[in-house]
Amino acid sequence: MAMRFRKDIQGLRALAVLLVIVFHSNIATFSGGYVGVDVFFVISGYLITGLLLKELKDNQGIQFKSFYSKRIKRILPLSLVVTVTTLFIFSLILSPLETKELSKTGLMASVFSSNLWFSYLATSYFGSENHLNPLLHTWSLGVEEQFYLLWPAVLFLFVQAFGFRKVKFLIVTLIIISMFIFLTQFSNNVPQTFFSPHTRAWQFGFGALIHFLPQLKADYRYTSSAGVGTGLTLIVLTSLLIGPEFNSFAAYAIPPTLGAMMVIYFGEKNNAFSNILACRPLEFIGKISFSLYLWHWPVLVFFQFSNPSLSNSNLFLAYSIIALLSIGSFYFIEETFRHNSIIKKERTALLAGLSIIAAGCFASFSLYAFSKFELNSPAQKKIESVEFGGVNTGSCISKIKESELIVCEKGDVKSERTLVLFGDSKAQQWIPELSDIAATRGWKLLTVVKAGCPPVLMDVYLSFLGREYKECSIWKEKALKHIELESPDVIVMTHFGSYAPMVNGNKVKGNYDIWQKGINNLFERFFTFTPTVLYIPDNPMFPVDIPTCLSRKVGGDINIQADICGFSLSDMNSHHNVKKAINNIPFDNVIVMDLIENYCPNNFCPAVSNGEVRYSDHHHLSKQYMKEISPLIDEKLVRIFSNLPQ
Repeated sequence: MAMRFRKDIQGLRALAVLLVIVFHSNIATFSGGYVGVDVFFVISGYLITGLLLKELKDNQGIQFKSFYSKRIKRILPLSLVVTVTTLFIFSLILSPLETKELSKTGLMASVFSSNLWFSYLATSYFGSENHLNPLLHTWSLGVEEQFYLLWPAVLFLFVQAFGFRKVKFLIVTLIIISMFIFLTQFSNNVPQTFFSPHTRAWQFGFGALIHFLPQLKADYRYTSSAGVGTGLTLIVLTSLLIGPEFNSFAAYAIPPTLGAMMVIYFGEKNNAFSNILACRPLEFIGKISFSLYLWHWPVLVFFQFSNPSLSNSNLFLAYSIIALLSIGSFYFIEETFRHNSIIKKERTALLAGLSIIAAGCFASFSLYAFSKFELNSPAQKKIESVEFGGVNTGSCISKIKESELIVCEKGDVKSERTLVLFGDSKAQQWIPELSDIAATRGWKLLTVVKAGCPPVLMDVYLSFLGREYKECSIWKEKALKHIELESPDVIVMTHFGSYAPMVNGNKVKGNYDIWQKGINNLFERFFTFTPTVLYIPDNPMFPVDIPTCLSRKVGGDINIQADICGFSLSDMNSHHNVKKAINNIPFDNVIVMDLIENYCPNNFCPAVSNGEVRYSDHHHLSKQYMKEISPLIDEKLVRIFSNLPQ
């Protein structure tokens, strides 16, 4: 397919960027607007492959210096301006802890690898914990840049080895391999599959493949209209009908990708839908779409910083700022550098690119140093040093994507008195203190713990995976069989209290009956092989990350006030379904140790007690606080064991 400038592709760019913006604006109607990025990948695959194929055909080679210098002038200057501006503005409003983490993201964004960074951190693109990361959107730019970096060399080497005519075979093969990995691995490894370039390559491949499809005949006007109309329908309907809860359903990406491919392919011939896309307003938005994409997220995050629910007035103001910044950036940065005579030479452009990358890295390192300086105050040091209650116990935990059983022996491993700790990360936070208690009292402690997996006999949905947590169900059965073989004297059980049960493959929210049945069935099974269960209900969940909140609010004093970042119990998530189920347990030998009076005395839940931070995030207890409350469980267990037959 011959390459020419097409206004309808600019209109498709406009549609893509507008979908992303409305999605990031939390407009529920377009809960699937994030598919706009999928459309961008197809457009890039089509345009870049077209340029490279033309060079290969005309010149039997690729002018790599020319190719990369053009990409540098097109992308790097504005990327630097947005990254540095974002780092500076947010360093003024974020806490030192957040600033330190932002500087790391800024560094990775400067070298166009933030997608790999988010993949390494197992970041959830849809997670609430990331709604204030103003550089989260740079992940897609990283994927695009990695495509620009690798694809010319791959294409060139393939043509040299196998000839131009077999390029279609290369593209089809890459599509099949990449798509297979994407579809099969997505549900098991959402963050890595979502952010990785090799699992997104098939979408660029769809765009590249357009050049090898048969040319539409001139009299196929109605076919062209139907094709573009169908493609637009696939894109828009996907953005309307799906949401973040589909993030484990990899097939969500197929309709918008196929839709973008159809719009580009069938839009080659003049038709009514392509004419709409080519209209002046959409063409202009498409022209400034790169600026719009880069600026929109930092601006929206800035407005959401104090209130995640954007009001109509704030949205209007945010959109106005985004528009002004984007238009100004297009004319004064993008166009200026693209046509600048000073960096017209390829070598100069390449040196300018390296300088821009170095400047972004320098800004990120400077911000990191600044955040470390701020963290040097006594109070900030104390907050930064807060550790999860289960720190250094990772080797005793079955990981989320594993179903294999890991059992650790602690305390007096030769003792005939056996204590089992059974649960998820809420049980993990008790491991160090229970290990010390068991060693002191002469008991053997067995830890049977799996991340994100409640011991209750019910299937659950895990938001991190975006699907039913099948590994949990398999692990749970193995765990119960192992515990039964041990026939422990006491089982200590605790778990997170706000899992969503799964019934017949569907996620169910707020269902007390399912929790009640799952808890009772578990206890019935327990009492076939153990005499006593100590059940510790989950601690309340704060609406904010406690170390971050404290880091924002405290000064440099060593003493952190107890009421800072504290909340009324009524404002906390107290896991009402589980609490209700616990209150109706029909077994006398289940001892419930509810520490709510300790967590929230007089219905107020402090973030700090005795000068120590209680939580390591918004719902896990800190190592420091676990030491404070461990005497309570020690006393309870001593009483339980003393009442057991010798």
